[in-house]
Amino acid sequence: SSGINAEYGGQSQRSNPHQTQHRDDTRHDEDNSNFNRRELRSSNRQDLENRLIDMDRKPYNFYKDLYGYSFDFGGVFTLKFDHVQGDPYAAPSRICITLPLVKSRYPDWSWSNKVRSIALADYICRRTVDVISDLKADHKARGSWHDGKGGELRVEHPSQNILLRTSAEIQDGRILLRFCLGLPAKGRSICGHWAADICCNTVYQIVTRACCGPASDTNQVRVSVESYEDQEHLRAQLNPARLVAFVPNGAILPRAAGHVDTPLTGTNVVRFQSPESLQTTMQCPNKGEVVGMGIKPGVTLIAGGGFHGKTTLLSALKFGVFSKIPGDGREYLVTTPTATKLRAEDGRQITGVDISNFINNLPQKKDTTRFYSCDASGSTSQAAAIMEYLEMGGKCLMIDEDTAATNFMIRDDKIQMLLSADKEPIKPFLYRARELYDRVGVSSIVVVGGAGDYLDIADTVLLLDNYTVKDVTLQAKEIATAKPAHIPTLPPMMPPSQRTVD
Repeated sequence: SSGINAEYGGQSQRSNPHQTQHRDDTRHDEDNSNFNRRELRSSNRQDLENRLIDMDRKPYNFYKDLYGYSFDFGGVFTLKFDHVQGDPYAAPSRICITLPLVKSRYPDWSWSNKVRSIALADYICRRTVDVISDLKADHKARGSWHDGKGGELRVEHPSQNILLRTSAEIQDGRILLRFCLGLPAKGRSICGHWAADICCNTVYQIVTRACCGPASDTNQVRVSVESYEDQEHLRAQLNPARLVAFVPNGAILPRAAGHVDTPLTGTNVVRFQSPESLQTTMQCPNKGEVVGMGIKPGVTLIAGGGFHGKTTLLSALKFGVFSKIPGDGREYLVTTPTATKLRAEDGRQITGVDISNFINNLPQKKDTTRFYSCDASGSTSQAAAIMEYLEMGGKCLMIDEDTAATNFMIRDDKIQMLLSADKEPIKPFLYRARELYDRVGVSSIVVVGGAGDYLDIADTVLLLDNYTVKDVTLQAKEIATAKPAHIPTLPPMMPPSQRTVD
């Protein structure tokens, strides 16, 4: 870093640094007008380099002169400054690279339709991240006032999900790559040579290595594009197949750690295997047949002992609304597009939500058909979340009893004997889950470990035993028949009404 600072450093500030900065600022208008009067014969890579070098040691806000300019890099791509930071300590600047697809190394079939274009853009984003890491271009210089600062160049680091992102897009036959760039400075003086090296050399290396040059990664591109296309096709086939979710055999569901999303590795990993009774075959346009477990609409329970994989399975289903990159372990695991996981959110705000299907008869006759709270309890927050989900047209909700409000999920027989129904304003989810599907068409997937009354309303019961899934629906129904739960009959569930948020 000392070499960089020496090469790209500004003048030493022998007087008060604030006075020097003030004198520099007073000269900015005159110098800036000179820049504006200097007409560039052509906005190209050399022009950008010259302009940045001319700015060397000038006040930092001279960088603003770059805003809106586009610079052509030899007819391969253009670089444009979409945002220029006003201070070395502010959020970084943003640049956009535009590259015609015909000048990239990616074949026509990889962007032949919208689905493939999204997959290719995701692949380019990940490839760009790898190249930046190889070049160590994402390392930010830090130091004291007199040391160089900034210099980092990065794009958004993608997750395991393939998504439509602004960091890498394909539009109108062009690749758009958007970088964050910390324009370098020493104190608040521009390091023009350093900036020129980043913008004219480092950016060029990254773009050419990520998007141009020999097509050595064609097979990887094909795998990524076709995998995404297959997963999107599978998700679209769930409704015609009368399924809300599909988990392929051989999937790796556990993650490496709670705070990361990469797959668990090692010899002890247990791959998913569907019970024979629930095994389903799906067709993909590229991969062909995919065999796995199909989850039908209705009420599905995931039961089992602690640490046997219940939450792991539910978490995988929750993220099944997104397609995954090859190698994630959860490729081809798909859920219906509106599926989501709900939980209690103590302290959340509720604004005008009708929660009367679950909560009414509050003390002081507080209205629950248009309920407000700035500090909701666990039960009211969960009731509001379900009604908001119904307002949005959701068709498959997921709940894990570990993150749910107990009094919202169930009331056992002893509590019912102690506390009469007219004294309890909460109608547990147990009382509504069956009706939620039969009347409203919303399926539920619920993880239970201690609420056995849910066996009475379940269509399918899955048991996790040492990470292996078993279909115990028949056994569960026998248990429910032998010892039925007391589930009272409630007034019909009303669909959510339109509301205006004040």
